[in-house]
Amino acid sequence: MEKELKGIVTAASIFPVAAILVLIAFSSLASASAVGRTYDGVGGVLTYEGTFPRSANHEPRSIPVYEGEEIRFKNAAGDYVDVIVTGAYEGDADKRSGCMDYPVKANKSWDSSGMRTGYFFKVVEKARPEIGCWFGLDRHTFSLKLEKDKVQEKESFDLSLKTNNKEQGVMELTIEDLDGYSIMNDNAQDIYKVLVHFTGRTFDSDPVDTGGKHVCGLVYDAGGELVFNTSQLNMNAGKYSIILKDHATGEKEDVDIEVEKIYLEVACDEAVLKGKDIEIEIESSFYEEEVDVKVGTFYNKSLTLDEEGKKKVTIPTEDIDYGRYRVTVEVCGLRDTKYVVIKKCETSIKVPKIAIVGDIVPIEGISEYGDLAVFIIDDVFKGEVPISDDDFKWYWDTSGELEGGKEIKVFILCEHVPFSIGENVSEDWQRKEGVDASASLFLFPPMLSMTVPKHIAESDDVIISGITTGTDHIYIIVINYKGEVIFPASKNASVVTAARTPVEDGEWTEIIGELDIGDYAVIALCEGRDGRTNVIENGKWVIGGKNKTLEEQVAILTDGSAGSDDLFMLFNFTIEPAYVSFNPIENVRIGEPLAITGKTNRESGTEIAIWVIEGSTILPAVITMVEWPTADHGVFTATIETMGAVPGVYTLKADDGEGNTDTATVEMLVSPLDVPEASVLSLLHCDITGDSINDILVFSYTVDPATGEHTILSDIEAVNGSNGETLWNKSFEDCLAVTLSAGDLNGDNKTDIVLNLVYIDPISTGSSAKVIGVNGCNGVELWNKSKTGAKYGVVVMVGVAANLTSTNRTDVVISTLTLSEDFEKPPKISRYNPKEYRVWNENKGKSKYSSLYGSRTEITAINGSDGSELWEKSFTDSLVFGVPVDLSNDGKDEVVIGMPEEGMNTTTPDVIAINGSNGIEIWSNHYPDVATFSPADDLTGDGATDLTVRIGCCRIDALRGYDGTRLWTKEI
Repeated sequence: MEKELKGIVTAASIFPVAAILVLIAFSSLASASAVGRTYDGVGGVLTYEGTFPRSANHEPRSIPVYEGEEIRFKNAAGDYVDVIVTGAYEGDADKRSGCMDYPVKANKSWDSSGMRTGYFFKVVEKARPEIGCWFGLDRHTFSLKLEKDKVQEKESFDLSLKTNNKEQGVMELTIEDLDGYSIMNDNAQDIYKVLVHFTGRTFDSDPVDTGGKHVCGLVYDAGGELVFNTSQLNMNAGKYSIILKDHATGEKEDVDIEVEKIYLEVACDEAVLKGKDIEIEIESSFYEEEVDVKVGTFYNKSLTLDEEGKKKVTIPTEDIDYGRYRVTVEVCGLRDTKYVVIKKCETSIKVPKIAIVGDIVPIEGISEYGDLAVFIIDDVFKGEVPISDDDFKWYWDTSGELEGGKEIKVFILCEHVPFSIGENVSEDWQRKEGVDASASLFLFPPMLSMTVPKHIAESDDVIISGITTGTDHIYIIVINYKGEVIFPASKNASVVTAARTPVEDGEWTEIIGELDIGDYAVIALCEGRDGRTNVIENGKWVIGGKNKTLEEQVAILTDGSAGSDDLFMLFNFTIEPAYVSFNPIENVRIGEPLAITGKTNRESGTEIAIWVIEGSTILPAVITMVEWPTADHGVFTATIETMGAVPGVYTLKADDGEGNTDTATVEMLVSPLDVPEASVLSLLHCDITGDSINDILVFSYTVDPATGEHTILSDIEAVNGSNGETLWNKSFEDCLAVTLSAGDLNGDNKTDIVLNLVYIDPISTGSSAKVIGVNGCNGVELWNKSKTGAKYGVVVMVGVAANLTSTNRTDVVISTLTLSEDFEKPPKISRYNPKEYRVWNENKGKSKYSSLYGSRTEITAINGSDGSELWEKSFTDSLVFGVPVDLSNDGKDEVVIGMPEEGMNTTTPDVIAINGSNGIEIWSNHYPDVATFSPADDLTGDGATDLTVRIGCCRIDALRGYDGTRLWTKEI
């Protein structure tokens, strides 16, 4: 009994101890769960321990996480395990809308970006959901503070964190200029997302770049502020933004700072009259700083700049001697130096830079003191004039002066000089009085030039002209091949009066009139500086009288002028029959300008007409004027546009309108196939505005620069011909557009347009074409006709204007060519414009070559105003075109159907004429070989259009147009 009781007592005593141990263990598990967290560049590590509290309100310690951080989770034992993050919750563990679980692998981060801030999240271990903690999700906020928002170049400034709710972390620092570009420092480091560590509101490390290298120009100080040294950063004068962004949360703030240029500018008059104040104006970037101002030895003071860095200093000059003084201004290590002259007055003169010996040279001036202006030129006294109201003016007669540079000095005096005009003036006197103003002038000798063509047409006036300086007249004498004086006219061959030819503004002209064929000499004469000449006495030319040859007369005048200072010019010219002559003309490609040049002896300004007298098409005629670039012969130049021409030889004619002509030939060549990336293809001239002035339609296109084959854009621009303004434009992608004038389609008495479009699509999908009638005045579409080809097919539509039903109404004939092949596989090309396709024939197991061209043509006549169909003709296995031609001479067009051009793979042996109004066949001719036709104008003299037909390689038939009767045949 005693033993049994002892066991009970022992057991009873053990139970409370176990219970206490259990309670202690439970108490330990229920203690604070969130132990703490660390901070790094992207977020940090949150450490937890113990049993997960039932709500955030029971979490003894609040651990914050900031939106944008990447957080890893570790338990108190230091282990990273798989966890689940759930949220968002209220503090009492109520879920918010959008609450979700986020599994996180061991040692992986949970990205808090986009999570709801202001709420709580829980983290629990995936294997032990009872272990974990709560943490709050906040938004990171901070603000910046600049020590000052304006600094000068080379100055340093501080930046601090004014507020910051995050305990620590890393920020990215960027400095941008006014254009938004990041700057660099003296070590060529880019100040872009430079990293700097912070703790609370304190920066606690020097900024480093992504490689961990210290960034020159940026440091932190003991107070936790960032110090920016503008002398090491590329922060010249201007405005900059300083941007800080938390590397983990992405929170960003910025502040602006202005860097002002360091400058000191001093303005001071270079010369000041004695008695007036010296004014010194100072502007600088130094505000309210002390500035030292020194002038010579009579002024030395320290002054204070105002709040704008300015100061104005005024110094009287009554007690200051004449002379030149240094002005020195110094502030904060910057210095500027100027010079000022204290002078007795302001005197200035205005003199021409050049003159001709014999000119009267005006010299004007002003002077604020004195009674007389004395002029000394090259140390010789030349004259004096009184000063009135501070002004003076003197005229210097340069007759008899030697050419060369002249130094003009002006002395302002109160009494007359003690020497006479023309007397030399000593240097002592000049030094004593002092020169008040001076200038230089260059005297050129008199000049004479003469212009006369060497060869002059007998029907033209002889015009002699030239340039002369230093005189108001010259003398002209013209002697013919017989030795007779032709000009000036004289009844007595031995006595010829010397007639003056006036010179105005240095130029002169004498028109002699028409002269007989032969050789002539003309002499132009100007007296020299002495005003005399030996070849003119008592107003008469000194000539040899009768029975003197041309050479003898010229020798007499030349010998008489020899040794004098006369200006003398001799020129020989010939009067000859008039002529006009082409220079050789280079062959030209169609579309390029045809350049024409030629020679003639017709006088300058004579009009030369140039036009085509033989050729396949009519080219624009031009009228140009004769010019004489040299005395040898006159020239004429012209340019003719060749757009629209056809290949062949053309004969040109040049005519001066008076029976003098010449002809030349030129060959028009086919335009090259290669085209530039962007090019104007053609210009169409027609009156689309109805103002009787031609307008211009410019068709340009762009090709694929990679292949040079594929038109990717066609542009049509209508340009007002009178002023060049754009009336309208149209653009078409992936097509080649051709613009044609269509007469009046809509009945508004203005020219309209037909557009022919071929779309350049991959052959495998089938190409398409379109014809559009367009109002020429405004570009509005009137109607359109289009067709799309079958797979691997090509469609071409050509619409041309025609008068089918009436001479007053314009209709349109459309030729639709359908080109197709029956391929089982697409050909191995990507774009249209090959000559053959190569495909694999699976049935035969070998390559098959087939012609691209095939198989059907529709000729359709439509009403030009609304596009309604008048009639249509179809032709199977034929490639033909419908060409409007007035065969019956009634003003209405028939339609000739056949092949009007060569070079196509598929052609036809037929030529058919159709009634244009109803489509009824008038006649048809079938030939034994391929036939191509051309309108031949009138071959019979009945006024109607006839045709020629080329059959095969070697035969030509001429047909009467209205019934197709063969007029003749020629075998080649």
